[in-house]
Amino acid sequence: MKAVLLPRPDRTRLPTAATIATRPTNQPLPAGQDRPHALPHATCPSADSRHRRSLAPSGSWSLTGFTLIELLVVIAIIAILAGILLPTLARSKYTGQRTVCVNNIRQQYLSQILYADDNHGRFPYHEDTSPDYHRTTTTGTRSIVNSLRGTYLIETKVLICPITRKTFGRIWLNYESMTNFASKDTRDYGGWDTPAAMVYTPYMWFANFTANPAMRFLAPDGKVSPNPEDNEPAWPITSSECDSRRAFITHRISDTPGTKLWDVGHLGQFDAGSQSRPLWAFSITPDQPVGHADGSVKVRPKALIKPRARGGPSPDTTYYY
Repeated sequence: MKAVLLPRPDRTRLPTAATIATRPTNQPLPAGQDRPHALPHATCPSADSRHRRSLAPSGSWSLTGFTLIELLVVIAIIAILAGILLPTLARSKYTGQRTVCVNNIRQQYLSQILYADDNHGRFPYHEDTSPDYHRTTTTGTRSIVNSLRGTYLIETKVLICPITRKTFGRIWLNYESMTNFASKDTRDYGGWDTPAAMVYTPYMWFANFTANPAMRFLAPDGKVSPNPEDNEPAWPITSSECDSRRAFITHRISDTPGTKLWDVGHLGQFDAGSQSRPLWAFSITPDQPVGHADGSVKVRPKALIKPRARGGPSPDTTYYY
């Protein structure tokens, strides 16, 4: 059986997509010619739809996103990274604040030395309640505040420790700013820039501090050794006694038996109780910056903080640094 060959259609006579799209619909057609029908939409996909189809998985037109498992994995990873980084950032912040505290101690040291140089080697009158008080009703107009403020110590912001400012500054407002009174309901206690009769600060100044009875300086075991070389060197009375062994400035960590334990150092707690205990049992201070009478400053870790002096405001008050 022979195959029948059909004649090849003349493509030049078929309308193109362009002519169909551009021919006006109301234009009359030649006699005997029917109006061509538009191709179905599915047979004439646009370029955009072809592009979208090429990007989709074969045989699938659904949109994809994160599954719940993937989302939980991402959250877990972020939590792990935060757990690693946040303590590091906190340590870096603390180190920076401690550096500011150390610089404060150096500035306070210089102010006292400059005063002593102009006053025959004598430091300001300091017969106050305790070393962290810089003016009381006893010292009055002869106090440290009256002697140094605005002259030898101009910027009182150096009396604010940035670490204790964040802790004790919420309890004693003068630890937050020297322009504040100790609380909103008192005018008797406050900072250097107030007229308060009783002025105390985050820093204990040891130079020329006198107490009645006199201060006693301790050996590392917390007792006074019969060998003077074993005991903490006495605090300087005049600038001629300033050497690297003698303590000059630090924060207050003290124990007055039966009255109060103060942990007013870096990250310390407000009320450590009244019952005497070992340092490790009541203090949470991680370190103690100690300015020495030669101008040097050492930061002692907690393991090296020891009882070093005893006396004032009571004969049994013990100071740790």
